[in-house]
Amino acid sequence: MIAIPASDRAFALRRSRLIMNGSHPVEVRDQAIKVLWDYDPRYVKNTYAEHLTLACDARAPALVRASAIDWLIAHTASTDQLGQRRLDLIRAGLMTVGEPD
Repeated sequence: MIAIPASDRAFALRRSRLIMNGSHPVEVRDQAIKVLWDYDPRYVKNTYAEHLTLACDARAPALVRASAIDWLIAHTASTDQLGQRRLDLIRAGLMTVGEPD
């Protein structure tokens, strides 16, 4: 866990969210993801779970699924082996549930 003083925490979280929305090197994005997981885990877990569910739901419109997959790609650290494995399974269509409408 990265030690961030309480007085700087709000700024660090805001900066990390801005980094996630921009195009930055992998190391910088991984650091931002770590800050978000360390200091706002409930929000990140809930949002990650929502996007994972949407990405795997065959009944969801294609654009919604693609957007969820893009979000997962952007918010999964390059060193996160479980997250990278999930992305591989989603891309291969092996985690898809339900039948398309």
